[in-house]
Amino acid sequence: MQKEQFLSVWKKYLNGEASEGELRDMLAFMRTGGADEWLEEQGATAMEIPEVSLVSSDWERIWADINRQTLEEQKAPVRRFRGVVRWAAAAAFVGILATGALVWMNSGKEDQSMAIQTVSDLPPGKEGAVLTLADGSTVVLDSIGNGVVGSQQGVEAVLRDGQLAYQGSAKSNEVIYNKVSTPRGRQFRLTLPDGSRVWLNAASSLRYPVAFTGTKREVEVEGEAYFEIMKDVARPFLVRGGGKNIRVLGTSFNVNVYGDEPVYRTTLLSGSIRVEAEGKAVVLLPGQQAVTEKGALTVQAGSDAAVAWKDNVFNFHHQKLPSVMRQIARWYDVEIVYEGEIPDVEFWGKIGRDMNLSQIMTFLEKSDVHCRLEKGNKLVIGTGK
Repeated sequence: MQKEQFLSVWKKYLNGEASEGELRDMLAFMRTGGADEWLEEQGATAMEIPEVSLVSSDWERIWADINRQTLEEQKAPVRRFRGVVRWAAAAAFVGILATGALVWMNSGKEDQSMAIQTVSDLPPGKEGAVLTLADGSTVVLDSIGNGVVGSQQGVEAVLRDGQLAYQGSAKSNEVIYNKVSTPRGRQFRLTLPDGSRVWLNAASSLRYPVAFTGTKREVEVEGEAYFEIMKDVARPFLVRGGGKNIRVLGTSFNVNVYGDEPVYRTTLLSGSIRVEAEGKAVVLLPGQQAVTEKGALTVQAGSDAAVAWKDNVFNFHHQKLPSVMRQIARWYDVEIVYEGEIPDVEFWGKIGRDMNLSQIMTFLEKSDVHCRLEKGNKLVIGTGK
């Protein structure tokens, strides 16, 4: 299939105008990997399309037929997406463009050949956290209503509509700290005493003073957090975590310092920040990302994908399977177990974080990543069904 012909059918598909024959030819060609580079060229604009609908034909049946034909012709396992596989298998890329959900889930049809072996299902994560007060006592913030949840030296911690904020003035210059922690399967938002706002991703924590009384504002983060900092030239804002020191005046940025990630990333969306790590310092401009890996600090281009989680979206663009599975593990509170070789698959696209785990497993299956949920919330990634 020539590039012009492929892109013509591709655009028809996005507009819901492709015939079953055109769709079959397009998917068969995609199955060979011949369209990888063309799809990557289209990715930036295609991801911005506000809505994508399936054509009237049964997409799943067509895709299953193509897989069966390939099996007969090559007599090889279905899972053969090696190397780059820029679109994580045609099924995944076509299914998740810009909708924030798996569009094929809306068809109401089930392909029994792709049935998932599950012990049970798990719901998605939700808002919630644990607040640790200065005296060591804890408050589970997702199980109480609005109101004052703690009072310390004249400063009250107040919960309103699922968000934590502080009010009042400190009666002492003694610095006392609170800590908000999100377990796996939870995320949370809070407003710091200076009015700065913080979003915490799952399995993360933020330690901070209940009142900023000195010449600087300093907090400590573990896991992942998105910050929108109130500008105060006289009192710079400092974030510590993952061996990094981040100096801020007024800006918005994301910090990812999960202990199980191979690299730590700080992504700047607006303003300017100085990142210190590994004995080196860099100043980021909007759209840049500081990366700490193997004892080195480097700067590279960032993207909005770094903060997709804040908007309740998984953005798996250009991510390998282990990275995807770590995010799934935190959000659904599951243990990931690999049986045999880890599938060498790279994903494209977005998926909403508001789906049950079974729907995520369907997405993985359609990307030729076989999985099953076992007792004890153990998600097993295997080489077959």
